[in-house]
Amino acid sequence: MADKSFFIDTTKCTACRGCQIACKQW
Repeated sequence: MADKSFFIDTTKCTACRGCQIACKQW
């Protein structure tokens, strides 16, 4: 899992689920 991790600024997270969609595209 660590090899596919992203550096995400959680302070900018607006619960848009964009990160979940991006993960499903892998």
